Amino acid sequence: MLIKLLKTSIKVEVTRSLCLGHSNCEVMNFEAGSEVIMSAINIPDMVTVVKHHNLKVVPWDISIETTEPKLDLLPSLITSHTVAILVAHIFGKWCDMDPIIDVAQSYNLPVIEDCAESFCGFDVIGNPRSDLVLFSFGVIKFSTAFGGAIAKIKDESVYKKMLEVYGTYRVQGHGEFLKKIFKYYLVYLILLPFSEKILISAARFFGIDHKAMAVQMLRGFPDQMTQRIKMRPSSALLQMLRERLEGFSKSDFETGQVKGDYVRMRLPEEAQMVGMKAIINNYWLFPILVESPDTVLSVLNALGVDAYRGATQLNIIEPETSPNSDDPMTPIDPSYPSEARYLIDHVVYLPVNKKVPFHVLNKICNAVKEAIRLSKDSPKVRIQSKL
Repeated sequence: MLIKLLKTSIKVEVTRSLCLGHSNCEVMNFEAGSEVIMSAINIPDMVTVVKHHNLKVVPWDISIETTEPKLDLLPSLITSHTVAILVAHIFGKWCDMDPIIDVAQSYNLPVIEDCAESFCGFDVIGNPRSDLVLFSFGVIKFSTAFGGAIAKIKDESVYKKMLEVYGTYRVQGHGEFLKKIFKYYLVYLILLPFSEKILISAARFFGIDHKAMAVQMLRGFPDQMTQRIKMRPSSALLQMLRERLEGFSKSDFETGQVKGDYVRMRLPEEAQMVGMKAIINNYWLFPILVESPDTVLSVLNALGVDAYRGATQLNIIEPETSPNSDDPMTPIDPSYPSEARYLIDHVVYLPVNKKVPFHVLNKICNAVKEAIRLSKDSPKVRIQSKL
């Protein structure tokens, strides 16, 4: 059924995204100390999985305009120790994979596509030339099934070996899946408009970061991650995933696109957009870059816009070894992910999605204009909250 849905003859495996990455590392059995080149912005858990197998992560800088890894840097990052290249499609944007795969194949290197944030239906399901394509359907993803993932595996022998490893993992019990649903439902109730303002005000009064707390509750593996990912989904989760995929609505998805474009066209020019030149520009998250992100965030929150910065798990992957940046005489390393660093240092995420009414989107746009104006006037802005 899933192969039919994905419109491909490539082997398909269903479980969890991190689990699939873990089982692939087990099957490939790379030599300890080998290097995996990864997009310089990803979630820390993906890095943890790679390092768990005694592999070294080499960050690959990205372009803010496209969110694609910088192709011209790739040959300089490849060494005799490189064993794989992992490209993450972040924020819902899609990268052009063909030039990357061309370079990878010239070095006989497998290519992994991390599409955890980019599912947008069955017209775009990863490059058929990629060796491994991963989709995630966790709680905060498009078409969430409260868990689960799909892998497309090009090589028949790799598929069979992964399936063999996968078969050794225990099956998630229905009780575990039900517990997750109850937890997510609690978060949903907390985030409803009528309760959100009260809870946010209470959290700020007691000095609690409610965004970080919500993300922690929504994390699939809050602790003992490398052990807990070794699990096959329950039949209830698989049925949920099947219904979500069969019921995917392109028109519903495009509503989010319309609202994202609506905000994009009304933001001030000082709010730099991310990935506007991507080959496919979806809005899983809505990041903007500003000169004084902490000040802008404080003003937005005070104006009743629940923007955020550090609550998302996305972060920069720092090189394992780097020159001492405190020494002004140290030459700049051209391979350092400086553009990814700039993005993380200046990003503010706006609460823009398909469920936000247009009058609220107008409020967000006006609040961004005011926040940027005030951030220019003073590095320390004090404004009375309207919550």
